[in-house]
Amino acid sequence: MKRSSHARVSAALLSLVTVLALLAVAVTAADASPTSWRATPNPFFAFIPGPSGAATPTIATESTGRLSGVSCVDSQFCFAVGSPGGAGGPSLTEYWDGKQWYASPRSGVENSTLTAISCATRSFCMAVGYTTGSGTNTTTLAETWNGTNWSVPAAPNTVSAQNVLSGVSCTSQSFCIAVGNSSNGTTAKTLVERWNGSSWVILKSPNVGSASSTLAGVSCDPGYLGISFCVAVGASGSGPTGGNGLIERFYNGSTWTIGSSSTVGGFESVSCVFLSSFCMVGTTTGISRWNGSSVTALAIPAPGPSFHPDFPGISCIGASFCAAAERLSGPSPAAEHSTELTWNGTAWSLPSGAVSSAGGLIGASCATTTFCALVGASNVAALDGPVAVVGS
Repeated sequence: MKRSSHARVSAALLSLVTVLALLAVAVTAADASPTSWRATPNPFFAFIPGPSGAATPTIATESTGRLSGVSCVDSQFCFAVGSPGGAGGPSLTEYWDGKQWYASPRSGVENSTLTAISCATRSFCMAVGYTTGSGTNTTTLAETWNGTNWSVPAAPNTVSAQNVLSGVSCTSQSFCIAVGNSSNGTTAKTLVERWNGSSWVILKSPNVGSASSTLAGVSCDPGYLGISFCVAVGASGSGPTGGNGLIERFYNGSTWTIGSSSTVGGFESVSCVFLSSFCMVGTTTGISRWNGSSVTALAIPAPGPSFHPDFPGISCIGASFCAAAERLSGPSPAAEHSTELTWNGTAWSLPSGAVSSAGGLIGASCATTTFCALVGASNVAALDGPVAVVGS
């Protein structure tokens, strides 16, 4: 179909703005990256003042659990979320004030796990996950931070018995996309929900044939000229590397479409800029780049003999800087190890001063090209305790 002159002009303007933005970020971020990485103290053994002194200080007593997601607005404001170490209990929420992590006042939802979080401002964060019911039944969970405390807006579920939200991305207080899957116990289907500022609704999302399809992560951006977009990643089918990679994209409106698929392994995390012309995708085998139409596997530092890498967390600030949480499964006896990789616009590398430790890093968030937080869990002394690494 022949495009109108108005459409051609709009497309040309969009391309120009994208190119100018790419050049600007390349200039400002080309040589910038965290100069050092450091492991931060276990947040469970800290006082709990709460952001801006919102809560009376008390002592947190838990020493187990894991952090799965993190979102930083700036170098002095991050929230990390996760799950308790024992059965039942409320999900974990941790707060970074620029110097250390604190256990944050929780929503109190029992038998809950938070898998991901996205903060649009210091006074608005959205965390998502699930609650566990009888047997294997799970229901979606969303929790909102308003600058003082957490609340629990209702998140819808499908008719399937198992509903899980695994990723979330917010561009403002009135726009968030959460992704995950629903399952009848045999076959999983993609699940996408949209927050409009007051409530969640389920959006239609495609699946790959009759095989199981799941979504693990999502990245949204307000875009340019009012054209917002989101890219979600996951997997279809099954296999030793988590199935085939799946990418779905969403532009203004309410329709999701399959953008690409790949056989390099399941996709776990994504971070996009410039209207999806630059997306870094963490996979169960390495890191790939998606340019809006095709997936290209990128070289990464060799993890060492008999180690298998995967990248459940990734965060980009423009095209010239990204950080990725690398989780390594080791040789027999199996063990988890972790480290951080950074992207300089040309290649992924293991930065000098990288922190490697037992356990696995799962979530990543960069507020600037010089500050990132990565979170996960430790398996030292059989304790699945939360860990956090900060680069600045």
